[in-house]
Amino acid sequence: MPSALSDADLLIASLDALLGKKRDLKQAAMQQLLAGKARLAGFTGAWTLKRLDAVCSMKSGEQITMSNIDAHSRYPCYGGNGLRGFTTRFTHEGRYCLIGRQGALCGNVLEVEGHFFASEHAIVVTPSEQ
Repeated sequence: MPSALSDADLLIASLDALLGKKRDLKQAAMQQLLAGKARLAGFTGAWTLKRLDAVCSMKSGEQITMSNIDAHSRYPCYGGNGLRGFTTRFTHEGRYCLIGRQGALCGNVLEVEGHFFASEHAIVVTPSEQ
């Protein structure tokens, strides 16, 4: 039995190392893309500088109390730290990015799709029509 546990520990360590390498590759790819040194497939030409408000709007969600959030209602409710629970109504429908504006995960970005409720602790990013 001790051999099986040490084998499991080695496997976990190698998986952790693999995850670390994947994170490093992702970070390097993001830096290349954001610096304009690499482009995604289908995108050509020079980068253009635009103000953020020219490509999207950012607005906090609506206030909601804990008494209106539960574990079994229909619509997911997102706050500054991600999923808070579920509620009976939704504020948004579609695909959006949410940015935590309060809490331990303040500044983190989460992609959300479908019908959902965004609380006042999440900023909803809405792309402009282009």
